[in-house]
Amino acid sequence: MKQSLLIIIFFFIIGGCSFKEEKSNELYLIAKDFEGSILVIFGIPNEPVLKKEGKYTVIPIELKNLIALEGTEIQQYGVYLTSTPYKEVDKTVTNKYYYVDENEHRSAINEQCVHLSRSGSFTGENGKEISFQSLQITNSECGESFFLDGADNYYTQLGEVENFWLNKLSE
Repeated sequence: MKQSLLIIIFFFIIGGCSFKEEKSNELYLIAKDFEGSILVIFGIPNEPVLKKEGKYTVIPIELKNLIALEGTEIQQYGVYLTSTPYKEVDKTVTNKYYYVDENEHRSAINEQCVHLSRSGSFTGENGKEISFQSLQITNSECGESFFLDGADNYYTQLGEVENFWLNKLSE
């Protein structure tokens, strides 16, 4: 009985040591003071491959204005298109988020100011599957509520941004 218990414990220890936990390790570079939705679209031909910085994959966010939201405070959004394919696996989120000023100086963004919205894929009218992930960033509504739920106006913004890119990439 004692020997069987020791064998079981041994296998749990060996099994636990050989388990390699996947980590997201993404590093987002966002223009200083930006607030709103960010959309990263993967697997787009002729777009740049994501670069590495140590163990992190760098995602340099570009700010754009959406005509459909012109005149609103949510007109500006963040986006990045890459040819790197998206790998949907269960991961421990170990991302880092930085505001970047005009001199390339980075300031860490508190995790309570970031909401991971959604990730997945959609099929364009041309039948091509488009993978994406989205998040929301704030510097004025930070806290547990934003971290867990995001902001309604940014979800509205994100819906418009996703529709724009779905149509654009389906052409």
